[in-house]
Formats: sequence, structure tokens, C-alpha cells
Amino acid sequence: MSNHTPNDAEPHYGSFISKHWHGGYSLPVSYWLIGFVVNLVLSVVIVAMGSWSENLSARIVGAVLIFMHLSVLILSVWQTVGIWRSANKHESRGGAAGWARAAKVMVVVGVIAFALQFATNNLLQIKEGVHLVVHGDSIPESDVRVSRDGRELVLSGGMNKGTTNRVIEVLEQNPGIEILHLNSVGGWLAEATMLSRVIKQHDLTTYTSGRCMSACAYAFLSAQRRYLSEQGALGFHGVSLGSVEANDYNLMNQDAERLMSERGVPRSFISRALSVPSDDMWFPEHDVLLDANVVDRIVDPDNFFSAPALPNTSVEEYRQSLQANPLYAVIYQHYPRLSQQIDLEIERQLAEGLSLEDIRAGMRSVMMGPVMFENLVKAPDDLLVDYFKTQFAEVDYLNNHNADACVAYLLADTLPEVRPVIAHEVMPGSLIDNDVQAFARALEGAALNGVAERAMTDDQLYAGVDQMFDQTNEEAFYVFDHVMTLVQDSNNNARICDAYRRLFYDITHYQNTHFAAEYIRMLLGPV
Repeated sequence: MSNHTPNDAEPHYGSFISKHWHGGYSLPVSYWLIGFVVNLVLSVVIVAMGSWSENLSARIVGAVLIFMHLSVLILSVWQTVGIWRSANKHESRGGAAGWARAAKVMVVVGVIAFALQFATNNLLQIKEGVHLVVHGDSIPESDVRVSRDGRELVLSGGMNKGTTNRVIEVLEQNPGIEILHLNSVGGWLAEATMLSRVIKQHDLTTYTSGRCMSACAYAFLSAQRRYLSEQGALGFHGVSLGSVEANDYNLMNQDAERLMSERGVPRSFISRALSVPSDDMWFPEHDVLLDANVVDRIVDPDNFFSAPALPNTSVEEYRQSLQANPLYAVIYQHYPRLSQQIDLEIERQLAEGLSLEDIRAGMRSVMMGPVMFENLVKAPDDLLVDYFKTQFAEVDYLNNHNADACVAYLLADTLPEVRPVIAHEVMPGSLIDNDVQAFARALEGAALNGVAERAMTDDQLYAGVDQMFDQTNEEAFYVFDHVMTLVQDSNNNARICDAYRRLFYDITHYQNTHFAAEYIRMLLGPV
């Protein structure tokens, strides 16, 4: 028993907040009652605000994130200080010293755990909240359209804020819709969760003919009937919020796990899907998807209902949206012949009922065609080398993450047996943004101050390459000479990707910028 006499003359603390902060409550009340109540209230508020923010804009979601996590910090500090001060007064109130010491030990342990959690998760979410407030929604806009006979709703593009509301609006206007055709790169998991409710409410069948990835794949799973085209693919990875990664024990993954569990997907598949980092993607084979009850049937797209969708965007409207991209803005400003080709391609594909995402993918043949490279090689030396540096960064990333995608990204335009990939499916958006901006600067430089002709002949370049190629070894040159044969076997993809990485490195890091630019011009074609 304590030798201290209880102090009956407690000072007046004023409010409940002030009294706890100064240790005015007994240790059992401060530690157990207030500690428990605060944690319970925090949990309820976080869940409630998460649900409440589902329909809000990205900027408001960012503000909610900042508010929630700063509130967690403030309340945790208030709670911890109050318990510590109450423990200091515990003996003077007649309490046992052992309980006071035990409470302090638990406070120290709790502070350490909270500090680690806050540094590795909460701070990153605050940072992502600031990014959302400043920049808004970076997810590609969704494209929602109806098939010509009114039975199918086609959702493509991203799943940005407001996607589900657009789907609901279309469903209300077209009560005969039976199938939700999903070909989306994904986006907000909150949108996938809300879309899942709509799919169940309207008893829609889900179907994917192309690629349905990330949040899209989780929405796909919500239907009672799920079909995948023979050419289709579902892509899975762990949930993230910008730079904040989730793991098996993180709340961010619980909604995705629930969506899969409700459809009888085995735990082994769920664990595999959610363990993939957010900057990577797992595309399970069709037999794996069937065994895991992710899809009901693999179907022939020619025999499965999929009517062309009605275009809801004019050529002029889509052209205006393209010019928000710096590369297209430069093309429309300085390259009328290429602009005309783009307009004709947009008009043709809209007439065929293709989605805006399909049209963007179809632009690759125009953007990467001979007309583009005829102008790119005329860029000033420094701008041309800067653009090639972005190509090195992309190949270097793919070399470390996905050799198959690397080879497809490099060679799909020249080798028909290689299946093309879409850049934003396989690499971070920051790399793609740098690529687009460097490409735009190079094309603008070519238009304003372009190189009329090469200053060095092939013989002069070949005579100087030995000094430039430090990293590009004999193995790499062997790959270049035999790439048509090597690419037939996917086991060679790592060799092929590494060879190109070495080549790009030596060219972009050579100290003589003019020589490097001339060599790039020789690789890309005549000026």
C-alpha cells in the first residue's frame, strides 16, 4: 500500500479536455476509460468519413485525408500526455506505484509503435492528401456508353471520381441493359466498391474483352455471371493510395479482400493478388482464373454478345481533350499533316463505335509512325538526347521489373509476333509523363530550330562508337544481331531487355552530346 495520503484538493481544470491533459482524472479512468473511448471514437470516425467521402471529389477526399490523420496525431498526443500526467499523480492519490510504472511503460511502448506507424503510413497519406488537394484526380477519365441495341453498357478508360454516378445515370436512362462490359485500367477502389453495389442491385453480367485491371478487376468480381474473352485479361495488385502501399493487414486492402471472398475466391488467390506491389500487375492465366472461381467461362468474342457502342463524343470534342496533352498540343500547333492524320483516325474509330480508351491505344500507330520519327530526328542535339534519356529510364525500369513487358514495349512495332503493351499498364506514371514532355520539347525544337541534315556520315559514326560503348558488351551486340531469332523464346527476354538498356545508357551518358545525337539520328532513320 502506498505511504502517500490522497490529495483531496484537486485544482479546477475547467473542461474535460483540459482536465485529462493535465492528468486530472484517476489513472484507471485516464488509461482504460478515456483511452478506450478515444480509440473507439477514432475508429468509428475514420470508417464513417471513409464511407462519406466515397462520392466526393478528389480534392475533398484529399482534405479529408489530411484532417483525419492530423486529428489522429493530435488526439494521440492529448491522450498520451494525459495518461502520463495521471500516472505521475497516481501515488499521491493513494494508488500503487507499480501500476503507475506499468502504465508509463505501456505509454512508452505505445508511443514508439504509434511513431513508427505514423512515419510509415499516416505521413504518407497526409502527403497524398496534399497532392490530391493541389492536383486533383490523376486517374484517367472513364468513358461510359451504351451499345446500339441498348443491352450493354461499355465502361472503358479509368475509374476516376464520379464513374459510378455516370454508370447509374446511364442505367436509369436505359433499363434494358443486361451486361456491363469492363475494359478499364482501374482507379479508385472506392469507385469499384460503389460500382459493385450497382452491379448487384441491377443483377448485371460482367464481361471483359480486353484488359480490366486493378479496381476494375474487383468490380468485375461483383457479378453473379462473369465472362472473359479468349483475348481478355484481368490484372490484380495490392491496393494503394498514391505513394501509400497496402499490405495484408492494412485497412486499404480489406474492401478488395471482401469483394473477392464474397465470390468464393480461395484465400491463396487473394493473398497472391494483394501481395503484388501497386506499381506492378499480375495477369493470371485463364485456367488459374477459372480454378479460382474468378470467371465463370472463357468465351469466343465473336460469338458472345458485344454490340458496337454509340459514340458520344465528337471529333472536335476529342481533339480538344487531346490538346491537354503537351505532345498533342505541339503536334496540332506545328505539324498540320500529322494533325490531319490524327483527326481522320479519330473520326474513323468513333464511327466504328470504339471506346475512347481504344482510340487512345489506336493512336500509337499514328504517333509512332514514320511521319513522327521523320520530325523527331530533326530535333536539336540536346533535346533529342534528353528524349532518349527518358527511353533509357523506362527500359531500365522494365529491365528490373518485367522483362516480357520490356521486350513488348521495345519491339512490338517492328515484330508482329510480339504483343504490344500499353505504357501506363507496365510502368509508373512519372516515367510516362517525363517521356511525353521530353517528346513534346523535342518535336517543338524540331519545328522551330530543326536540324536540316546529319552532320556525320555512317562511316564517321561507326569509327567513333568504340569510345561511346563502355557498357554495351559483346553479349549485347550478339543480341542485336540475332534479335529476330531470340525473341521467339520468351526465356531470352531478359537478355534482350538488358542489351537495349546497355545501349541506351551508353548513348545517353556519352560526354559528346553532338556525337550521341547523330548516332540516335542514324538509329531512327535519315534526316
